[in-house]
Amino acid sequence: MATSTEVSRLPDCSGVGPGLRGALFFFRQPWILWPGVAGTLAWGAFLLSPALAGGKLDANGALTLLAIAVLVGFGTGLMVGMPVWFGLRALRGRRLPFSPPSGERLIFEALANHFLGDEGRGGHIYLTDRRVAFVPHRFNIQLAAVDIPLEAVQSIGWGRVMAPAGSPISMQLQVGLPAGMEVFVVERAEQLATEIAEARGRLAAVPPG
Repeated sequence: MATSTEVSRLPDCSGVGPGLRGALFFFRQPWILWPGVAGTLAWGAFLLSPALAGGKLDANGALTLLAIAVLVGFGTGLMVGMPVWFGLRALRGRRLPFSPPSGERLIFEALANHFLGDEGRGGHIYLTDRRVAFVPHRFNIQLAAVDIPLEAVQSIGWGRVMAPAGSPISMQLQVGLPAGMEVFVVERAEQLATEIAEARGRLAAVPPG
């Protein structure tokens, strides 16, 4: 049986999510990685061959040209791979909207981001009187939905995400579970955190059986 859970106010932070790891995760995807490697090799040969043939290439020059080859090569890979990937995802069709299971009441719905590993995924977050759910849109890399029974929620916290100038740009929601923390970015995080706590309290008040 669920028990009520207090809502905690998290410290303001300057960023949420994997940061640089997210960019590395993106460039590790096969539809970017392999075109990028091929582009790097092609641009490397194009840039280095004339210099080697002329005998005017020192170590610093070689490193500079290699760095340029990597940047331009992966830029080329991005230009080739992204349109193909977006086209394939567009052919998947739209995901069906979240539909609460029979007997459940939808309490809250909003656009949100969810962090799964090193990917920040866009989609919608939902709260019913039994669960918190997140459904990613089709243009994310990882498409697994999130389903959190309210009975499993151990902690709830919300906080502001601040810009370098000190103004709030977003809000985060943290939902603690036995297996770890689920982190979302959602505009009305404070309201959603309160709604989750209240829904858990109502669930705890229901007699067993």
